[in-house]
Formats: sequence, structure tokens, C-alpha cells
Amino acid sequence: YKFATDTADYKTELDGLASKYLADFEKANNAREAEREVVNSGEAVYTVSADNPYDREAAAAYAMKYSLTSSPSPYKTFSNNCINFVSQCLVAGGIPMDNSGSGHYQQWKFFNNSVSTGDGTKGYVYSWTSISYFLNYLKNNRADGPVIKTGVNMYFGDKGDILMLGYAAGKYSHVTLVTDVIRDADGNVIDLLCNGSTNNISNYPLSAMSYINQVMAKVEGY
Repeated sequence: YKFATDTADYKTELDGLASKYLADFEKANNAREAEREVVNSGEAVYTVSADNPYDREAAAAYAMKYSLTSSPSPYKTFSNNCINFVSQCLVAGGIPMDNSGSGHYQQWKFFNNSVSTGDGTKGYVYSWTSISYFLNYLKNNRADGPVIKTGVNMYFGDKGDILMLGYAAGKYSHVTLVTDVIRDADGNVIDLLCNGSTNNISNYPLSAMSYINQVMAKVEGY
């Protein structure tokens, strides 16, 4: 995008961009409110289809322990660390790494700090450390590894689920892990709390996030 060089035009363009962003955010927020009403009304129920269960409490506990610090051994902390952190949380929740197949889209693993796309228990692949590669892995994987459904109603989110975030539709620049669900006295979902790395947040409310694009990825198991 190329801004105007004249000061007055520059301010006008910035004001226009800000207005558009706020309008888009309000539209997205209204859609999320509608999703919450569907869940709280009991109109929809989510059914898990994975063969093996996921320990949500263990995944959330790991997120609480390590979101504000460096990754423990054998893991590495990257400058953009969010999906690496979330991947670690999934393993802490009992989901085994997937080292079958070949390539960054067919495996999901981190055994040591060297990139390795070969079949086996060594190295790591980009699906562990890159959001786009991780999403492609989920689309291409037909064997081992996590069973995750994306685009699920936001308020079906529970401890251990993944919140994908971005500033434009279909584009994600950050991911966090849900660590708790806030409910009112009647059991209705009020908000979700999340932990994340890179920006290092702990029990941060979904309602305070400014990302327009917010998508729930439901971790079922493996």
C-alpha cells in the first residue's frame, strides 16, 4: 500500500483505514456474539470423533507454566514462537508427534534443533513452527498426529483448544491456546482465556483481543 505524500491527504487516508478497520472489527464481533448465543441456547452440540482422547487439563497446565518463559529442553525458542509453543502444549496433552511420511506437510515433530523431513525420530519440520505449514499439515495428514477441526463455533472452545488470529480473513499471524472458559452462574459462556508465546500472554481474555480474524481450532485428540 502506498500512502499519499501530502500531509492532509496522509491523515485522510489514515482516518479512512482506521474507520474501515473498526467497521470490519464490529462486523466480526457481531458474528462472534451470534455464535455465543447459539452455544448458550443449547441449539448446537459438538461431538468429538477422534479415536484417542486429549488431556486438556495437562495441555492448559503446560501453557500456564511456559507461556512467560523459554521453551524447556529439548525444544527451542524461536523469535516467532507461537505455534512452536502451541505444538508443545498439544504433546503435553498426550498427542504423540507424527514422524511418519516425509516433508513438512506430512509430519509434525520436534526431536532436536535441526530441520529434518525424513521419516524418523530426528529433527523438526516446519509444520511444528509455522502457522501456514501447520494448517497445511492438518489438511494433508491422513494418518497419525492430532485430530483438529478448524472453523468451529468460537464458543465450543475449551481448555487446550487453539485460537488462530489474524488481521485479514483467511490469514493468520498468531495462535494461542485456550487455558480456561469463563461462565456465568447459569453456565453460559462469557469469555475464553488464552496463553501464548512471542507476545507472552497468560490468561488473556478473548474479548480484549483486537484481531478481526479469530478462528477456533478444536483439538479432539489423535
